[in-house]
Amino acid sequence: MLTEYPYRFGEWDESLRMIAEFLAPVDAGEPHYISWQVLARRADIHMARGDTTASLADADRALELVAATPDPQARYFVNGLCAHVFAGASRHGQATELIGAVIDDLLCDVGLSFASIALPGLASAALRLGLLPELTSALERHVPNPWIDVVRHYAAGDFIAAADTLGEIGSKPEEAEARLHAAERLAVAGRDDEAGEQLRQAIAFFRSVGAARYVEECESLASV
Repeated sequence: MLTEYPYRFGEWDESLRMIAEFLAPVDAGEPHYISWQVLARRADIHMARGDTTASLADADRALELVAATPDPQARYFVNGLCAHVFAGASRHGQATELIGAVIDDLLCDVGLSFASIALPGLASAALRLGLLPELTSALERHVPNPWIDVVRHYAAGDFIAAADTLGEIGSKPEEAEARLHAAERLAVAGRDDEAGEQLRQAIAFFRSVGAARYVEECESLASV
């Protein structure tokens, strides 16, 4: 879906405009097969911008739609993004359930294909919930790609490598989130200068897209 490109390039207002345009006939009663995809992406953007109510509404709707879809790629994508949303909203039970569903599919050798793009958000959610070892182990059964490499870097605690890989892929939002995780880890280790550099890069992106939730996290870390 073309809405993914402006999202990854940091053009979130354009992504939201395209999503709203796509969903207008859907909201008027004309169903579309990939409504789950744009709803899950909008949920993620709303969460980043601090609109938890709108985010959860879109996530719940995306999950409802994908439940009726036999496509495993749809299930991977929506479960991954919604796990990220729910973890951010402290709905940890639901996030854990979705991560578990992804792991079960991976262990059954269900191929990832395009849904690999949901792995960075899934990795961030799994980090919050202590599920990275299980996720990484399940991915060992699958053909490596840069998105899987990001999960492995997360599991190794090498968030700078994860961010650099995401930068090479061209996914700016997930790169910024990985740099925020890197800053947190470096600050705990007392490596303040390095933490500050990662934080500077992260907050610059988050401010550019109006991601208020993450800006607040960055500012809280900077003030410690």
